[in-house]
Amino acid sequence: MTAFRPIPALLCLAAVALASAGAARADDPALKAGLDPGGTAIAILADGFDYTDTALAKVLARDGEGEAIAWDAVDEDHRPYAKEGQGTRAALAASANANLRIVQVRVDAKDTASLARGIAFAVQTPARIVLALLPASDAASHGVLVAAARKFETTLFIGSAPELAPDDEAPSDDIANLLLIEAGAEGLAAAEALSAALGCDAGAIEGKDAAALKRLVLERPKEAAAAACSPNSAGKPQKP
Repeated sequence: MTAFRPIPALLCLAAVALASAGAARADDPALKAGLDPGGTAIAILADGFDYTDTALAKVLARDGEGEAIAWDAVDEDHRPYAKEGQGTRAALAASANANLRIVQVRVDAKDTASLARGIAFAVQTPARIVLALLPASDAASHGVLVAAARKFETTLFIGSAPELAPDDEAPSDDIANLLLIEAGAEGLAAAEALSAALGCDAGAIEGKDAAALKRLVLERPKEAAAAACSPNSAGKPQKP
């Protein structure tokens, strides 16, 4: 029987595991190098992304060589591909009305080790906000997110789940850099809240700590949908 490991230990082990990444799956499509679009970097943890979609490719965070800043914590490579992955819709919703660039992280949210590996990668990127698409009322995955928020206090962690029980919401009230949001009918409520909160202002998070970012997401008026950012300031490659 495999020995149980406390969640904080899982996060530490996940960080070590990143150093031993394997080769990319041969059947996952390659993504051509491109220009970083600029703006606020957020990491989205989901079941995968169709980065061959031209709209998504335009908003991907990229490093100094133009490569997408991305990780597949399931296959342990740099191609977080899934043709029908929820991450594609979440990324497009988050960036629709906000000047955001997306760090893609594919995880199996029901596997705590996979989720911990994804978080360990995300906190090493330029992203100060991590949006994780979680299963409904899954105590283990929620526990990983709570542990991550306590360990990485400068990062805002947002958990999006189909349904939240009162016990699920309690940690969100007690931890300054953790926010749990019901996904809504389309599953995009958290991504849309980020889009509305950050808007097209590239400096929206400057000078704000994680607690202030949480208040921004909760309190920013959402009276009317803002016009899409045009363009999402593409130009110079940026280093992670």
